[in-house]
Amino acid sequence: MKTYSAVIIEDEAMYREHLTELLQNGFPEIKLLKTCCSGEEALQQLPLLAPDVVFMDIDLGDMNAFDVIGQLNLSRTRLIFTTAYTNWAAQAFQVNALHFLLKPITKPDLREAIDRLEERHPAVEVKELLANMHQFTHQTLAIREKKAIQYLIIADILFLEADESYTKIFYLKKEDVASITTSQGLLYFEEELQKHGFLRINKKYLVNSQYINSYNRTDSTAELSSGHLLPVSRSKRYLFM
Repeated sequence: MKTYSAVIIEDEAMYREHLTELLQNGFPEIKLLKTCCSGEEALQQLPLLAPDVVFMDIDLGDMNAFDVIGQLNLSRTRLIFTTAYTNWAAQAFQVNALHFLLKPITKPDLREAIDRLEERHPAVEVKELLANMHQFTHQTLAIREKKAIQYLIIADILFLEADESYTKIFYLKKEDVASITTSQGLLYFEEELQKHGFLRINKKYLVNSQYINSYNRTDSTAELSSGHLLPVSRSKRYLFM
């Protein structure tokens, strides 16, 4: 049985411990050398350890996986990426035959990824990944339409509006405001966008805080730089105090 030396790069202890336990208890072909909890630690340790395979979270807190890849020569290292983001970008990685695992990682999925280690030359994987990094990281949001998937730059999104079981997304397009409607619910987007500064101001609206110009206490509305006036529920007024 061929063995592989490995390093885990994961900033969240829960996921780091879970993957460590899976590897140690079910994959004797993987020899775990070290776990790293940040991108900076990864930059220091990977050149010293030179592992055969790296299990790397996309969002490392202090930087993302692509920042690490861009600064190191990993042409001889096989990369298996992990993420908690369940958007369509993850499926795009899988279509491109890149090793990509969604958290929480299951033993069958991990087995499939490890079994595929020899399928492609790692240098090709890194080259393709870097070429598409702007499209497939969580700096863009994948919007599912009936016949296609559209990618929006998160920084360009003004706000999202719930419309029964649908969501209408308003975003900047050149100097205008455009919109797109998707069957994905507002709760899904709230979970995806909270860390990007989006605020749930009532049951119907999720707003990009960078575009909030002012808050009117009299009628409890938030005015956006686009001119939109959105109502703020009583339970969410604390966000503007």
